[in-house]
Amino acid sequence: MSKGWKYGDPVPFMHDRVAETLRAEGLADAAIPALLDFDTANFQWHRVVARGEIMQSILNRLKVDLDLSLYQGLLALIRIQAGVGREAAQPTIGLVAEEMAVDPSRASRIVSELVNRGYVRREVAQDDGRRSVLSLTPRGFELLGRFRAEKWQIMARVFRDWEPESVAHFARSIRAYTESVQAVMAERAAEPAPEPPDCGSD
Repeated sequence: MSKGWKYGDPVPFMHDRVAETLRAEGLADAAIPALLDFDTANFQWHRVVARGEIMQSILNRLKVDLDLSLYQGLLALIRIQAGVGREAAQPTIGLVAEEMAVDPSRASRIVSELVNRGYVRREVAQDDGRRSVLSLTPRGFELLGRFRAEKWQIMARVFRDWEPESVAHFARSIRAYTESVQAVMAERAAEPAPEPPDCGSD
């Protein structure tokens, strides 16, 4: 740990010696301060967007009888059916679990609740009468439409003062970042995990 860091001071700790790691991985010195700044902004983005604060605020505004996990289940169904980020398929409990990154029992409970509330229905697969598939009901599509309108009103306000070139650059950068993260994570998954440090006995 560097001399300037004191126990209990989280901000320096989070970035302590990170520059050394980035240089060792071949990152140019000129890019390091910007990347450290991005790390802080990315945490704030994760809290507001990835953890669902925006989604939940929209659901509250629309006075919908779904919590965030149930709405995410509804979104998972439409992404599977539309082939967003994957090959389009008839949604099943297994695919919903995969899309939401939860275990099948959790996905089954979410789907059951959506069925009980009238947003999703179970159907028999056309190609296999023994297989059950899922589809959105008119009520489910209506909710997605209302949510979509509210979401894009927010997005329009976020970007309305940006220059069009800045919006385009931001979109390209986010896409490039996402694709790079996916590629690196796949690469790392094939590498052996590092050995834990030997901290000695207490």
